[in-house]
Amino acid sequence: RGGIQVESEESEGGQFIKLAMWDFGQCDIKRCTGRKMHRMGLIRNLKIGQKWGGMILSPLGRSTVSRADRDIVAKWGACVVDC
Repeated sequence: RGGIQVESEESEGGQFIKLAMWDFGQCDIKRCTGRKMHRMGLIRNLKIGQKWGGMILSPLGRSTVSRADRDIVAKWGACVVDC
């Protein structure tokens, strides 16, 4: 649970990507995209402090995501900090 099927030009049939988020509950519940995705079963909600082995996307990140990160996301997934 907690992922999406992604279609790309390079892979036939697509690829399943694991998605997760740490929700700090600081946004409007009705307008929060992360919570909506969780309700739809597309993203897994992690407990604060729970470890994640894949790509982590944060508003305080210092570098951008690039094609070089593709293998990490494909193998371990991506997690966002929703604050």
